Amino acid sequence: MILSEKDTCKIFYMNLYEIFTLNLKENPTTGYRWFIEFSEGLKMIEDNFKIGNKIGEMGLRIFKFQVMDEGLCKLKLKNWRDWEGDSSIIDKFQIQIIVK
Repeated sequence: MILSEKDTCKIFYMNLYEIFTLNLKENPTTGYRWFIEFSEGLKMIEDNFKIGNKIGEMGLRIFKFQVMDEGLCKLKLKNWRDWEGDSSIIDKFQIQIIVK
């Protein structure tokens, strides 16, 4: 399963140990990066960045997670400049996963 920004605030049904990908637009040259705030019941197994095709174009932050717990799992991320604190948050992403 591949998720993106359009999937924020949704609930998904997955199997225990299922792996899913989360693709989020990111432009780290501006200092803004996606940060995982909360990943209850999930294990991050990959974190990569694919640069855009043109200079200054946004790239894609690619996370892969594995479902590790039964029941309800939660994932929350924020796009921010960590040295500026919460006042710099420009976007958020969150989902809930119900494990079958």
